[in-house]
Amino acid sequence: MPISKRIVDAAGGSITVKTKKGAGTEFIIKLQIEAVKGTENRYSGNKCLSALIINNNRSHSAQIAEALEKLGITFCSYDNKHDDGFTADRHFDIIVSDADRVNKIAEYIGKNDNNITYIVTTENQSDLSLSKYPGAVKGVCLIPLLTFDLKRILSEHCKGFTDNFSDNNPGHCDELDNSSRTLSGKYILLAEDVEVNVQIVKAMLAKYNVNIEVAANGRKALEMFCRNPDYYYDIILMDLRMPLMDGFQCAKEIRNIRSEYAKTVPIIAMTASAFSEDVNKAKQCGMTAFLTKPVNSDELSRTLTQAVSEENV
Repeated sequence: MPISKRIVDAAGGSITVKTKKGAGTEFIIKLQIEAVKGTENRYSGNKCLSALIINNNRSHSAQIAEALEKLGITFCSYDNKHDDGFTADRHFDIIVSDADRVNKIAEYIGKNDNNITYIVTTENQSDLSLSKYPGAVKGVCLIPLLTFDLKRILSEHCKGFTDNFSDNNPGHCDELDNSSRTLSGKYILLAEDVEVNVQIVKAMLAKYNVNIEVAANGRKALEMFCRNPDYYYDIILMDLRMPLMDGFQCAKEIRNIRSEYAKTVPIIAMTASAFSEDVNKAKQCGMTAFLTKPVNSDELSRTLTQAVSEENV
């Protein structure tokens, strides 16, 4: 809340609170923001695809619906309480369900339409292995759902799924090719204590063929850095707020190691706070770049590419 207040104040807005005993609290933020012209959905070519969501959990269904909408796919939801919802005569290109009825849905697909792209969602990390499910299941996504994960599976398995972004933005295509050439095979140490953030970074960088090793806190990151030989890691992505040892202290400890590698390896800060004092402190601790969460995919790849390129000069 203090961070929200500072951001709103910096933007010249206001934040007020209304509380009613027994009913809850309402926070109201007012900002003057310039309206911008809308742009065509980069996935507009997918409007011919249809998806069926089968999930009893409303929150999970909403996440799936939001991701499908971003990908330009039409969809409808089915209440899991009835047995014949997914056996309706209507054709669906995609089915996204929870794990409760995998066998029944897989059996239906096997008998009726093997071209359906069937995706299962789960909250459990231990249930992410595709080998645990029938052959009809083409992919498994973790809840909270990342659009990146859904897109990755659809790109590989769903006939007719397209991404028109590259066609409409040739400059972006050149940038993507450059990042792919520069980052391919690089080793990244990711210091991040929130698992969802780890999955987001991995999803964003999956197309660049990088190797990512994760440390859940600054102390572990420092240990991993010291344990491996010089020049093992090409880049360090450092969250600033972590337990046991924060990113500031970890970066400082790395820079204090007596080796040319420790003093020059790129350390890129990641934080939800974009205030000048954090940026200045990160620089003082030896960090070479600063990314604000939520991290933008293009900005992340651009920053990593620049860091590696400068290191090789």
